[in-house]
Amino acid sequence: MYSRPYRNESGSLGALMLVALILIVVCVGALATDFAQMLAVKNQLQNALDAGALAGGQDLWTDVAKAESNAFAVTAQNVADNRRVSNQSPGVKVQVAVTAPVAPATPGKVVVDGTIQVRNILGGILGRHYDTVTAHAAAGTVGKIQTVNADQAFPLAVSYDSVPANFGAPGKPLSAMQVGDIMYLHFNAQKYKNAAWTSLTHPKTSPSYIDPGINQAIGLEPVIPGYLPSVSIGDQINLTNGVIGEKDLAKSPRYNALIDPDRPPFVLPVIEGEPPFNQSRKVIGFIAFKPTGVILGKGGGPVETLIGTLERSQIRGVSGPGSTTPGATSLLPGPIQLIE
Repeated sequence: MYSRPYRNESGSLGALMLVALILIVVCVGALATDFAQMLAVKNQLQNALDAGALAGGQDLWTDVAKAESNAFAVTAQNVADNRRVSNQSPGVKVQVAVTAPVAPATPGKVVVDGTIQVRNILGGILGRHYDTVTAHAAAGTVGKIQTVNADQAFPLAVSYDSVPANFGAPGKPLSAMQVGDIMYLHFNAQKYKNAAWTSLTHPKTSPSYIDPGINQAIGLEPVIPGYLPSVSIGDQINLTNGVIGEKDLAKSPRYNALIDPDRPPFVLPVIEGEPPFNQSRKVIGFIAFKPTGVILGKGGGPVETLIGTLERSQIRGVSGPGSTTPGATSLLPGPIQLIE
């Protein structure tokens, strides 16, 4: 009698299961490898867009026309997946949108969006050869300026409400001025003064301290990090008399450096009342002032007045609640930060 040979069907099933398991492991490994790659590329892309948004944001209050081009340029200086994050790179797309500021209440922002097509390392096994990675960044002003970083403030304090006399005619106090107005800072007059040299929060107020601070601020000496301390709203700053290198302010190279049209505006701390010499006063805000000239005392003596314009400038600092004095910080927006 003929009988069919015995087949070990359980062995065949086990082999199939082993093959299936191997395929699953390979697929999971491929997906995990590609996922790790996508995550790394996304981080690189995000860092590039963040840098571009912050770079463009710095131009919002200084030269908004440059914000878009600077955002593109700085983004392109960064690399993701071994490619420049630029529209000139294959598989990369970058878009920049700038919302210009109107007032501190409408501060504007710079938005940078980007995509990059990435070739999968092992995903091709499953027929998925490419994936697209996206990222988004936006930078703008945050809150009001509360603290100006070290080496950012110019060592001259200006009064918020003192009314100067502009050569026999009553001048306007800072509280009545707007961005673009011409401002006279009188710091060596016996009366009607509205400004005074300051060492900020540093205890030493002598010319030997303030003179190098002025030179560093106008670019005639290398900046010693932290030489001019940071200053915050609410700080007591030390004021000194008006004879601080004032003759040199009207001479080259100081004068030329002071009124250099390419130099960013100076950030000045704001106080209340007529500046008292050799005393201290509380900071209530900050302004940005662009010097355009000086006026000498009688007979060509020391510089008594700086002439310039109020500007809407962006600075490095820390945002916070601002000043309790109405309008005292309205001329200077908060620092640029990533907001999205």
